[in-house]
Amino acid sequence: MPDRVRIALDAMGGDHGPAVIVAGADLALARHPASEFLFFGNSSLIAPLLDARPPLKSASRVIRTAMSV
Repeated sequence: MPDRVRIALDAMGGDHGPAVIVAGADLALARHPASEFLFFGNSSLIAPLLDARPPLKSASRVIRTAMSV
């Protein structure tokens, strides 16, 4: 079994957007400290949420995605 688990998240998904997704990842990190997170979505909305959670920010990477219609 790998030492670290990498989890990819659509941060813009769900009814309440990135706030709920980031909070959930923060909870997951507290329970499973050997996790890494890739957040896909609007980096200008995700970054401030990660800035408020330094341990999660250090275990995460944000991949900016563009909306298409």
